[in-house]
Parts: sequence; C-alpha cells; structure tokens
Amino acid sequence: MIAKKVGAIDMPLEESPFVLALKRADSLVIVRNRQCNMYSRIWCVCEAMFGMEFGMVPNKTLVTGPDTFSDDTRSCTEAEASQNSDKRRI
Repeated sequence: MIAKKVGAIDMPLEESPFVLALKRADSLVIVRNRQCNMYSRIWCVCEAMFGMEFGMVPNKTLVTGPDTFSDDTRSCTEAEASQNSDKRRI
C-alpha cells in the first residue's frame, strides 16, 4: 500500500507518486501534534525537503497545531523511520 504512494524501493524519490503530487500542489500543509516532533520522523523531513526544493517554504506553507517542540535542537539527521530502508533511501 505505501509503496504505491511513495514508489517502489528502487524508484528514485523524485519520481515517486508522492513527490510528483507535491510538486503539483499549490501549498504545503504541516500539521503538528503534542506527542511527536514531526521532524524526528524521516518522512516528515522528506516532505519539508521537497517543499523547500519546490519553492513552497516559507510563503506557500500552512502550519497548524501546537508549537510543543519549538525549543527542540535535534538535527534532522537524527530522524527515525519505522523501516531502516526508508531512512537510507531518504
């Protein structure tokens, strides 16, 4: 199921259905929560990276939710993934 959205493991991220859809989008929506710093998750880092590449950050980015992790100083290189192959790929 996820492979259909983000592409097969051997498909470059730039060619995945998810990235192609983001490239055509008018804006990037970020929904934060109180339980998890979204940038501690590798797919959220990936979304932000492509959002920046496609010129969506900051002027075409909509952010909602609590600012719970605004003081977090961890690097995106510490982001985690449920699948190690995802982290290596991104």
